[in-house]
Amino acid sequence: MTDTTAQTHEDLADDLAELVYLAGSGAHKLAMYDKARGKTDEDTERLSVRYDALRAELEAMLAQRTTWSSIDIHKLLALKKRAHLALRALHLLGAAAMSAAEWQSPSFLHSATSQAGKYTGHVSANINDYQRDHHYDAKAYEHAFRSEYITHVRTPGVSMTSSGMSAITTVIVGLHNEGKLSGNVVVGKSSYFEYKEVLAEFCGNRLHEVDEMDVSAVIDAITRLKPSAIFIDSLCNVEAIAVPDLSRLIPAIANTITAPTTLVVDNTGLGPTCQVLAMLPRGTDLGLVVVESLQKYHQFGFDGVTGGIIWRDAGTRLNLFRHRMHLGTNIADTSALALPSPNNEMLATRMARLGRNATYLATTLDAHYRAKPHMLFSHVVYPGLPSHPAYAWSKDMTFHGSFFTLAFRKFTRFPLLAQAWMRLVIHEAKQAGVDVNGGSSFGFNTTRIYLTARHATHSTVPFIRISAGTETQVELETLAAVLIRATDRLTV
Repeated sequence: MTDTTAQTHEDLADDLAELVYLAGSGAHKLAMYDKARGKTDEDTERLSVRYDALRAELEAMLAQRTTWSSIDIHKLLALKKRAHLALRALHLLGAAAMSAAEWQSPSFLHSATSQAGKYTGHVSANINDYQRDHHYDAKAYEHAFRSEYITHVRTPGVSMTSSGMSAITTVIVGLHNEGKLSGNVVVGKSSYFEYKEVLAEFCGNRLHEVDEMDVSAVIDAITRLKPSAIFIDSLCNVEAIAVPDLSRLIPAIANTITAPTTLVVDNTGLGPTCQVLAMLPRGTDLGLVVVESLQKYHQFGFDGVTGGIIWRDAGTRLNLFRHRMHLGTNIADTSALALPSPNNEMLATRMARLGRNATYLATTLDAHYRAKPHMLFSHVVYPGLPSHPAYAWSKDMTFHGSFFTLAFRKFTRFPLLAQAWMRLVIHEAKQAGVDVNGGSSFGFNTTRIYLTARHATHSTVPFIRISAGTETQVELETLAAVLIRATDRLTV
């Protein structure tokens, strides 16, 4: 058995274990729904049977691992793909089935027929009689998220929202309404451009950009501007992929401020691998709020719904519940139910694979581009590479993100060339029999390529982002060869 084959078998064992978990947790969620209703629903029963059958098939294949050397590797890969697509459909169908009997404005009294579904007897007037405000399905996920993904002694408040952007918007509007955006506001120059535009609308010329990679520059800006709020991304979705040294930066900010200040960190790019709350010193006037999209890592590649989440330090005063309610940014019950149940062990294994694959592809492509001066791209930008400006501190991180960018040579910065390259990648991938998708976002099973910020504003410039998937080793090596061949065919 070759090293590639052995590693591929290890990868597949982890993949099938993840799928077994997803099948089991999905079936458990349906069982809890039937228990809450006090009877078995025909739709959920049929879905449970499908979950159980798929789980049994996956467990049987895992039990045969010692014989995998005699099984065509493509059969195992096909099982992984088929099972993942089936589980995606089951999670969405299950969410629809579990929410079908629910009312968005459930009744709290009834003379004959309840309009509260499984929550009959648990609805109170003016308290929880409007799901737009809050509902038990979101509460259950918030509790599980806090338990699985936030490793900190101080219990934070957790609030789900309808998307990552609605999470950050809820925070921005909430800070504004509480008078905490009344002074100067500092934002990282590489922070996500969409929420920077929202901030600009609220703050105007009181919004100041700062290089989040330079701790001294941030501290100087805080000393000079005395901001009421600071916004920073833990890993930035820009061509340079800025990665601030939060372990130094957060304590430095806490020691610099002279009045109550709120720090907002968008942690979407790093997820649970970056425990932001643990970096906050005790006894400080620095409030800390963390936001994250639930569309990326937390869906285990399903991408079935949008969702976001906010959590804050227990000592941070911000009435997120009230602001979410007034803005109508709560997540829908169907969406909350469609999300895979939080599991830190499973997600950690998945993110380790995403990081490994991103590192492999970034390292391979970077070496190829630097060796050939006539390539469309000059080099790869990835925090896990020694050439990255943040490598001095990012090298000690367990996860460097799941995506990297390709730096155009200055004389070839044209979207048309980028689009031509992407078409070549898809063509070469078809020829090699490897799956690649053109599309946005990240955290999927299949690697994606995307021309980000195609219609650029002053906030950013177009760049190509490659979001690594969870491919096994054999697929990963084939994919690397595909990306190199596509680049070799498009020289400048």
